[in-house]
Amino acid sequence: GVVAREDVGRFALGSRRSAEAPFVASPTDPLSGQSVHYTLEPFLPTVGYTGFAAPLPELLFTLDPVDPGSISVNLTTPDGATRSLATDAEVDMFVAAAWYGGYPVILPFSGPAHAAGLTTGLDSLDLEFDQSGLHTVRLDGTLRSARGDEFILEGTYDFWVAEPLDLSLGTFEGTPLEVGDGWNSVVTVEPGVPADITIEIAHYVDGDPDKRQSHVVSGTANRFGYFASDQIWSPAEHGEYIVKVTASYVDPVDGTLWMGARTSASIVATPDTPVVAHAERNSQLARGAGDMTLRTWFFNRTVDPACGEAACDEIVAPGARGIEYPFFSGDIVWVADMTPLTPAVTIDGPPGLLQEIAPQLQPTSYCFDHGCVVADDTIRLYSDASVGSGIHNNPEAVTSWSYWYSTSVRPDVSVFSAVGEGRGGLHNTWYGHDTYSCQIGLTCRDNYFSPQAGGRGGSDTKGDEEGDVKLLFGGAVIKSGDEQHFAPYASMAVIVKEAERNDSGGYTLRDEKGNRICPPYQGAAGGLGTCGPLLTHRGREVDLFITPTGTRPGSVLEPGDRFVYSGQAWPTLDIAVEVTVTSPSGVTRVFQNRANVVGYVGPAGMSFVVDEPGVYEVHVSATQDRALPSTGLAPDSTFVADGSTTMDVYGYEHPLSAVLGSNDSTYRFYVVDSKAATPIRSRTSVSDSRGGSYVEGITFQYEIPEGVTEAHYSLTTPGLLVHQETVSGDSVDIALGQQYLYDLGFTEIILGADTLQLSIAYETADGWAAQILNQRGFSSLGGG
Repeated sequence: GVVAREDVGRFALGSRRSAEAPFVASPTDPLSGQSVHYTLEPFLPTVGYTGFAAPLPELLFTLDPVDPGSISVNLTTPDGATRSLATDAEVDMFVAAAWYGGYPVILPFSGPAHAAGLTTGLDSLDLEFDQSGLHTVRLDGTLRSARGDEFILEGTYDFWVAEPLDLSLGTFEGTPLEVGDGWNSVVTVEPGVPADITIEIAHYVDGDPDKRQSHVVSGTANRFGYFASDQIWSPAEHGEYIVKVTASYVDPVDGTLWMGARTSASIVATPDTPVVAHAERNSQLARGAGDMTLRTWFFNRTVDPACGEAACDEIVAPGARGIEYPFFSGDIVWVADMTPLTPAVTIDGPPGLLQEIAPQLQPTSYCFDHGCVVADDTIRLYSDASVGSGIHNNPEAVTSWSYWYSTSVRPDVSVFSAVGEGRGGLHNTWYGHDTYSCQIGLTCRDNYFSPQAGGRGGSDTKGDEEGDVKLLFGGAVIKSGDEQHFAPYASMAVIVKEAERNDSGGYTLRDEKGNRICPPYQGAAGGLGTCGPLLTHRGREVDLFITPTGTRPGSVLEPGDRFVYSGQAWPTLDIAVEVTVTSPSGVTRVFQNRANVVGYVGPAGMSFVVDEPGVYEVHVSATQDRALPSTGLAPDSTFVADGSTTMDVYGYEHPLSAVLGSNDSTYRFYVVDSKAATPIRSRTSVSDSRGGSYVEGITFQYEIPEGVTEAHYSLTTPGLLVHQETVSGDSVDIALGQQYLYDLGFTEIILGADTLQLSIAYETADGWAAQILNQRGFSSLGGG
C-alpha cells in the first residue's frame, strides 16, 4: 500500500518481508510480460485486518445500508494532466484477500492476508498505466456507519510507474553497526545500466528524533550498473538509523523509466554497553520434551521423547514444530523451510541499570503443565506509558521506550523486517516456504517449478531452498530520559533438506540430523559440535566465509571507478580479515580489517581508485581468533579460511575458502575501457515430465571478436560464485545444467528462477572491453 503524504512520519506500511520504500508499480509482470491492473480504491486496515492466511477480520463497523457514503478520486499523471476517475461515487465495504487469490502475486504468509476495503464497482478505477513516472492520486469522501458515525476520508498519494531494477547494496539491510563503522555506499544495479543513485541516511543520535543527522550520497552508476563513492557514512555516536536507496534510469530508446528502491533500519550500538541482546529461549522444545529445560544447543529429534530416529521429525507433530532464533549471537540454526521461526529479540543486563531506565521490564517466565521456569537472562522488551496503551497512538505519554529491530536477509532477497515489542504481535513467525512477495530471483508460483518435476524432492520450490543461508539481524533499544542503550544481535540460518509428505498426510524431514542449533566450527571453539558443516560445495566443507558486498565477483569497473571491499561474515562473528588485490600487471595491495560484533566488514581503509584495465584478482582470508559469545572460548589452534590452510587438527580434509563457491578463496573483477557491442546470447531448455515442466538447463554463448586470443568470465548468483574461467578460441560457451548444480552442492539454485549474472572481459587492439548479462527469471508465459 501507499501512505498518504499527510501521514508520512506518523506510521509506515509493511508486509514484514521488507521495510516500506517508495511504491513502484510495474506496468507488466516481470516474469510473464503480461500487463498488470491496479485498482485505485482505498483500503481500511484499521477497520479490519488479519495477518494470518485463513481468518477473516472482525470489522469495527459496517456501513449504513441506505447512505453508506461516497468517494471522489482524481489522478495526476507524469504529463501533468489531471483527470477525474470518480466523483461522489457510492461505496460498498468488502474484505480483500492477499493470500491464495492475491493479485498480481501471492503476498507473504504473515503479512496482510485480509483487509477491509472500499469499492465503487467503477471500471474507471481499474487501470493499466500507459505512462511511466510519478503519479499522484487525490482521494476525498465520507463514510457513514450503521451506528451513525461519520468519517472523513482525504489524502494525497504518490507512487511511481516503472519497470523494476534490482539493487544489491554494499551493506546488507538491517545490519547493526558500531560507532566508527562505515556504511558502504556501493550499489550494484541489475540489469546493469547507468542508473542515477540516491542514498539517504537518517541517524537519530540517542534515538532522539530531535537529534536527527542526515547524510546523502548521490551519483550515477557506470555503464555496467556499478556505483561506488568515497562518501561513506560513519556514525560517531550511538542511536538508530534508517537508510533509503533509490535508483532510476530512463531508457534512451523508448523513454521507459526503470526504478528500484530499498529501505532498511537498525541500531548503532552503544560502546561498551553492559546490555546484551539475545533471542528467545526455545520453550516449545521444552514443552514437547516435558522437562522444562531451556536449552541453548540441541537437536529437536533427540530431545522430543517421541523422536530419536530420522523418520520422526514430523513438521506438524506437537512439540516438534517451532524453533527460535539461536539464543546467542554468532550461533547457527539448521532448519527446514516449513518450520516456523520467531524473530523476537530479548535482553540481559545489570538489574540496577534496567530498573533505572526501564523498570517495567522483568525476566521472562516460561510456564508449562508442571510449573514455570524464570529465565533471568531473557527479558522481553515492552515500552511503558503514563496513561493509556498503544505507544504508537500516544507517544507523548511514553515514559520508557523498549523495543527491537529485526531483519532477516539472504543475498538480494529480503526475508523479514519489523520493529516490535515482546514477541512481535500476532503471528509474528515466518516460514521459509513463503513467497517472500515474489521478489526477483524467486520462483513465486510453485505450479511451474514443482520439485518433483525438477528432481529436487521436498515439498515446494517457493521461498528458501536447501543450501540457502540467511542472516538473522536484531537490535535492542531501551531509552528513558538522558540514558539510552542500543545492543546488537546477529545469528544465521542454514536451510536443510525440505520435508516430504508422508503416508499419514503430514510432512517428515529428509535431513538426517533434522532441525538443530549449535555454535559454529563443529566443536573447534567449544559447545555442541555435531551439527555438521554450514554447507558442502564442490565436495568440500564450508564453515567460514565472507559475502563480498562492495566490489564483488564479476563486477565490471571502468578506469576512475573505485574498488571497495566490504562484506558480511558467516557465521556472524568479529573475525579478522585480510584482503589481497592483485592488479593485471602484478601490483598487490593488502588490506587488513576486523568485522564488527555481528560480522560486518566495513570499507574503511579498504578501497582505491582503479586506473589499469584488465583482470584483477582478490584473495580473501578470514580468521576466527576471538572467543564466541555462546561458549566463551576461542579455537585453540588458528581457525582460518584462506583456500590453502588445511586444519587437520579439527578434522578437516580440505582447506576452507572464505569466498563461497571458490576453492582457493579468490575471485575476479574486471576493469575495462568500453562495453562490447555484441550481446551475450542465452537459451533456456525446458523439460516436460509427468510432474510438470521445469528448466533443466541454460546455455550461454558469446562470439569473441577476431584477433582476441582469450576471454575471461565470471558467472554468479547472488552471494555465490558459480564459475570463473579463462577460455581461448572464437567463442565463450557455457552449459549450466540443473543436475550439474546439484552435484556441485549448489542446491539453492533453481534455474529459471534464480538470477544469474555473467560478465565476460577481454583485451582487443583498442583496449579492454566487456559484456554482461543479467539473466532474470524465466516463465512459460513469456518474458525473461
